[in-house]
This record gives sequence, C-alpha cells and structure tokens, in this order.
Amino acid sequence: MLKNSLKIRPLAFTLIEVLIGLAMVAVIVVLFLPRLTHKDPTFRPECMSNLKQTGLGMWMWASDHDDKFPWQTSVTNDGAMELLTNGQASAQFRPLAEFMPDDERSRIFVCPADSAKTKGASIKELREENVSYLVNADAATNAATAQTIMAGDRNLQSDGQPVKPGLFWLTQETKTSWTEDIHLTGGNLVFLDGHVEWVGTNQAKAVFMKQPAGTSRLLVP
Repeated sequence: MLKNSLKIRPLAFTLIEVLIGLAMVAVIVVLFLPRLTHKDPTFRPECMSNLKQTGLGMWMWASDHDDKFPWQTSVTNDGAMELLTNGQASAQFRPLAEFMPDDERSRIFVCPADSAKTKGASIKELREENVSYLVNADAATNAATAQTIMAGDRNLQSDGQPVKPGLFWLTQETKTSWTEDIHLTGGNLVFLDGHVEWVGTNQAKAVFMKQPAGTSRLLVP
C-alpha cells in the first residue's frame, strides 16, 4: 500500500503572495491612472518637452530659410504662408519634416493629456487630428522676445467660451484663459526665445496681453 506521501498545496495564497500582488496592483494604478484621467499634472513635463522640441525645430527650419518661419515663407520655398487662410495649425508644422524625418517624431505634436488627438503617421502627413498645439502666425524671427508666444496648448478660452478650431484673432482686450479639456488648471506655452512656461488659468490673460502686436493670429487645431 502506497503511503500518502504526496502533499497537495492548499489553494489559498500565502501572506507574502498577497502582499506582492497588492504591491503590483498599486504600481499599475500609479503608472496608468493618470493616463486614464488625462488631466494629471504628471503630463506637464511631457507636454513641455513636446513644445520645447517644436520650438527648436521651428528655429532650425528658419535658420535654413532666410530666418523666416513656415508661416512667413511661401509654399514655393517649402513654407506654408499661403495656407494661413485655412486656419490649420497642422499645415504650419508639416514643413518641419525637413528636419525631423523620423516618423516617430510626429508624436511631439500631440499632448499626452489630449485624448481628442492621435499621433500622425508622419510629420509630413500631419492633419488637425494629429496636433494639440496652436501656432502664433504673427511670431517673427526679427522680433523675438521672451514674451512673444510661438505655440502652445490648444485649449484656449475667450470671454468664457472655448475657442473654436481655426483662425482666432487675439487682441489685447481679449479675456483669455484655459478650458479644462486638456490640463486641469492651465496650459503650456513655448516662447520665441525658446523657453517653455506653464501658465495657470489665472495668469493666462496677462501673458496673452503681453504680445507685442496689437492683434495676433492664432491657428487653433
């Protein structure tokens, strides 16, 4: 008669296994919960990095095109000046494909907190649905200041109403702020001197009022 020497392990988990499991769940929550809510401050560094790279790309492009940005340069010279009338920010970003040939680089035009936008297949094929950032079509290389906005988050609000996609005329009298569609309490801006700044909702009006031109044309995707 065989001895009952084989011991069957009980199905219950040990205390250590339970603790390990809870720790793993906690790590997953910390990593992915902000990405589900799309409004957590942890997205700010990523968004700011995107705008920093975008601003650098614009200056690189300008340095090879008579010190002019795409919106100052004719399409015959690889710019996008004639496309301003369509009000599409993506048209002004597409010329950067000249300096950013890697298709994966198209991700920098989408804020990770912007659930309404998706990464484009490539920079040269960018469409409005692939862009989270507005463009200041009156930003000029010969008038570069630390206060002049080049680009920034698209979730603008004017006189209490969200700014619609397209060409938006910003004046110094415009009561500008941010909606909560992307970042909960503000937005990011890249300025002509290259620095990127987090601008809270309460500071937005003052920052936009400092634009050198009396009226600025903003292309909002």
